[in-house]
Amino acid sequence: MLSISEKKLYYSVSALKILKINCGYLDLKDGSIKLIYNNNKLKYLTFNDLLPNSDSVNTFKHFNLLKSSSAVLLGEDANDYKYYICALINSLNPVAYKLLSEIQPYLKFKNDVILLDSNSSSGALGELTVSTNALSIISIAVKKILSKKEK
Repeated sequence: MLSISEKKLYYSVSALKILKINCGYLDLKDGSIKLIYNNNKLKYLTFNDLLPNSDSVNTFKHFNLLKSSSAVLLGEDANDYKYYICALINSLNPVAYKLLSEIQPYLKFKNDVILLDSNSSSGALGELTVSTNALSIISIAVKKILSKKEK
């Protein structure tokens, strides 16, 4: 969940919807990026840390995206433009679906716009469902361990 007023991006990673693996949030205030996770552990990140590079292990290639559902929350802070933004997002949804279906043909895609009442701020919610296998997870772990030993 992205909260625009708090400038925070909250996340949760779970397996089979019952096993919580990790959760926390990215704090984007003050021009810096702080990752707070697992019992208030703190790690400072730079913009380059968030982008993949040629030296890092490509973990994304081991996962298949199955479902993407999201919602844009328009609160009191977007009152003047609420209906224009809603119309724009709803007209771009078929385009986004077509582009994503070219990349992942079996992807389930859903995006909603939710208009909130007074005393609420704008934001966004998202849920991604991915699949992988145990061999891929072991492969990623081994590559990361070997890359750390080389440095």
